[in-house]
Amino acid sequence: MPRLDHMVFALPSRHYLEYGSCVMREIIEQNRKPNFVIRRLDGSDANPSNIDSAISEVDPIFFFGVGHGNVDIWTCECMTPYMTSCSDRARRMAGRVVHLNSCLTGRGLGPDLINKGALAYFGSRSEFWLYIGSPPCSDRAAKAVFLCEYQVEVSLLQGKTTGEAQEDRLRRYDEEIKYWTEGEGRNHPHASLIVRLLEIDKSIAVMYGRKDVRIVSVPTIPMPPVAQLLLGLMPIGVVGAVIGGEELRKAGVV
Repeated sequence: MPRLDHMVFALPSRHYLEYGSCVMREIIEQNRKPNFVIRRLDGSDANPSNIDSAISEVDPIFFFGVGHGNVDIWTCECMTPYMTSCSDRARRMAGRVVHLNSCLTGRGLGPDLINKGALAYFGSRSEFWLYIGSPPCSDRAAKAVFLCEYQVEVSLLQGKTTGEAQEDRLRRYDEEIKYWTEGEGRNHPHASLIVRLLEIDKSIAVMYGRKDVRIVSVPTIPMPPVAQLLLGLMPIGVVGAVIGGEELRKAGVV
């Protein structure tokens, strides 16, 4: 049974995939917690046999993969096919939350994963566009679309539900568009192009499945002592107010 706090990330590097993978590596490290069990497959390690092994060994509640894709297929490093609709690997996503950052899988493969028992799927229902005018992770322009798309992971790692993560994802696109139209990014020579890429990627950002799933354990936060004290005093305050009002009436003041 897939385990909370357990995650597998397939992060290929070739064929422009490093643009997304380097951003995801930063996000993982920024949001890592001691109780998280994270298996990261970088570059050539993001191949079918290693992904299979990682899923078997970790049994993650969450699987993320950046790659090239089509309606019914997702590929990993060197565009090697990994998962297709109705395949055994698609069935292995049952009980998990899946995010495939690739083109078109939201049209066929994503719905199939839900039909095969995946708890939730995040992806794109058309071609996913990125800016390659600067090297991977070298500036905000190169990261722009991924900062929005990977808000899913930021939110999930922080304990939010899948539905909340989707809302945050779309909101993050709006914030990034504003940065490139009204903020400091508006002076970038390719600002209008970056805005257009963001608008397209937002319009095709889909989520299917359950909206109430969390991939991390959310500890019960103990109430601060001051809050406990105030809560304990509330009934006394109410009783005191009643007593005070009664005494005033007796005295003819009210």
